[in-house]
Amino acid sequence: VAGDKLLPGDKHDLTQDFLATSHSVTSTVRNAQQFITFIEAERKCGLPVDFARVVGRRESVRILFALFRTVFLSRVRSLATEVYAGTAPIQLGPYAVKYTVRPSHDTERPARRCRTTNFLREELADRLRNGDLTFDFLLQFYVDEKRTPIEDTSVRWKSKHAPFVEVAQLRIPSCDLDDPRIRARSDAIDQYSFSPWHTIEEHRPLGSVMRARRVAYQASANLRGHCPEPTSLPV
Repeated sequence: VAGDKLLPGDKHDLTQDFLATSHSVTSTVRNAQQFITFIEAERKCGLPVDFARVVGRRESVRILFALFRTVFLSRVRSLATEVYAGTAPIQLGPYAVKYTVRPSHDTERPARRCRTTNFLREELADRLRNGDLTFDFLLQFYVDEKRTPIEDTSVRWKSKHAPFVEVAQLRIPSCDLDDPRIRARSDAIDQYSFSPWHTIEEHRPLGSVMRARRVAYQASANLRGHCPEPTSLPV
């Protein structure tokens, strides 16, 4: 993506990151402060007690129940059939939006298979050997601070208030994940850093959670010694 990027030192990079997850603590906490409190309590192995002491009993029950319902009770059968979301809003020119990446309507449900230690990759590899994989890229537009808040990431933007608008399609071309060339490309991509702040001004991340991610993702990338982002297209 052409244009100056927001991260210092990455101004001339070509990478534009749209990060999305299928399960996230971010969607259960209200802001960055609650997220940090949650992590600190979890690291001390006293999550319910320590967390309730800081954020209050009602908030701690709400967050832990939401985590139990949306994370611990979930069963991921296939990477191709999961719905991925950005969870925190970004700018879209003069607008604020949240984005969702959803399997295309013709994506087949996963077949029952033995659960190996790497069954998700194996299932994905089978799909890509047989054809392309497609996802719909959807936006929801900000309405107001009550129904679609910017700072409170625990509030789900309901489709009745902010309808989904399909704006693009993500296509993963058919390939053999075990081909040495594909493996080499995958290994090279794994060496890059990723951050919601790998972006142009028109897609600036919004809210306290995104501001905290700017610091956290950069620290993580530095710790693992990531490769520099590309500044030119391959010849």
